[in-house]
Amino acid sequence: DTVPPTICGCPNDMSAVIELGTPTAVVGRTEPTATDLSGTVIMTSRSNGPGESFSIGLTTVAYIFSDASGNAASCSFVVTVITEGITPPMIVNCPSLIERQVELGVPGLIITWTEPSATDISGTAMLVDRTHAPNDFFPVGITKVIYTFTDSSQNGAVCSFIISITIVDTTPPECVNLPAFVSESTELGNPGRRVTWIEPTCQDISNVASVTARSNLPGSFFLVGDTVVTYTCTDGSGNSDTCSFPVQVFTIDTLRPQILECPDIDAPSVIATIEPGITSAIVQFDEPTATDASNSINVESSCNSGDRYPRHYPPEVFQCPDEIRAIVELGITSTVVFYDEPFATDNSNAQNLLQTQTCQRGDSYPVGETSCLYLFVDPDGNSNSCTFLIIVTTIDTVPPVISDCPSQQTITIEPGQTSAQVVWFQLSATDNSGTATLQTQTHSPGESFVIGQTTVMYIFLDPAGNTANCEFIVLVQTACKQEISRRECLTNFMFGVLDEPH
Repeated sequence: DTVPPTICGCPNDMSAVIELGTPTAVVGRTEPTATDLSGTVIMTSRSNGPGESFSIGLTTVAYIFSDASGNAASCSFVVTVITEGITPPMIVNCPSLIERQVELGVPGLIITWTEPSATDISGTAMLVDRTHAPNDFFPVGITKVIYTFTDSSQNGAVCSFIISITIVDTTPPECVNLPAFVSESTELGNPGRRVTWIEPTCQDISNVASVTARSNLPGSFFLVGDTVVTYTCTDGSGNSDTCSFPVQVFTIDTLRPQILECPDIDAPSVIATIEPGITSAIVQFDEPTATDASNSINVESSCNSGDRYPRHYPPEVFQCPDEIRAIVELGITSTVVFYDEPFATDNSNAQNLLQTQTCQRGDSYPVGETSCLYLFVDPDGNSNSCTFLIIVTTIDTVPPVISDCPSQQTITIEPGQTSAQVVWFQLSATDNSGTATLQTQTHSPGESFVIGQTTVMYIFLDPAGNTANCEFIVLVQTACKQEISRRECLTNFMFGVLDEPH
């Protein structure tokens, strides 16, 4: 027997791919078999058995079969083990959701974060792309940030997270046109009076604000004294602010005392009889009394019970005024005053009873009080007089004069900026009283104004309560320059920085 065995199923060369960093691989296979004419074949040798590990590189596997006569046949094939990186990089410190808030009217924020990194079993992991970087400007809304890493085998890994910027409103509204001081008078003895005023309004950056509470309504009844009136303004976000002003009700006394038991002036109430040749007599009578709301009365009388009186009546005076009032504009020092002059009659029927006259109808009288006296004397020396005051008071109806009220202030800023500092000359006012006070000033020179229109208001007040207003618009706007990118221009348009894309 010289014929060697016949080998069946000898494998072809085989290969296996393992992950980079793995030293060996188990390569599965079906072992070859052999047949022989003698019917007896045994495997006398094999270099590697099934289930054994193969190192990286080339390994030759050999099988030898022999028959009973010693004839041998061999089978060999090559097992190749190679490495390849298939595991993607591992990302470290990938941020989670980043949430921020901005005040109403602010278009966005600059956001920073710790950037993610990556490692790889190959020792090399590179950042190949990112959609945004720390310290970029992010508009209001939701923005997705993506980082992409690859290794030397071009396996990729992605880190993505969301930056969410929401709008909040924490700025309270403010009261506009709040009265500075309201003062009204009421007659002495009254507990108070109703007082009215023009109610203030509310102003807010959201343009939505209203009065939600007030301590008193215009037309309410106020007791004599000082009362503080408060208003509360609230915007749509629930922010509120309270403003107040004082209401003063003071008393004046314009009512004359009420005289009780005053004898009738048109007929003699007290008659004394004397003998012929006697020229006078002592007369007793019940003197009149008076009451007044002030509980304070000064009594002046030309006659007193128990005085001696001549046999004739003194002249009787008519048209004697209590006082004569005239009003002139502040700055005018005098005015001509006309009045009905007093006159007198006497039972002696004498003419020209007027002996002394200190004031003249139609004369010019200075501002202030002038005391006037008309003295009437009859032939018997009996006298009567009329005294009164001519009171010339000033009134101020001329409002203050504001100097150099500006026109509209227009400021153009660079794209991306949200506000600008605006400067103007501080306003002043003059008044014929010599005093004009700045009562309200909504903004000051040098303040920062956000994009859009802002109304600046000055209100000046003189001591008489006359007011003068100055209003002007501050317009802060941006313009797209040609060199900025289309993306930046559209972003500015989306968030209100521009009226329309250029």
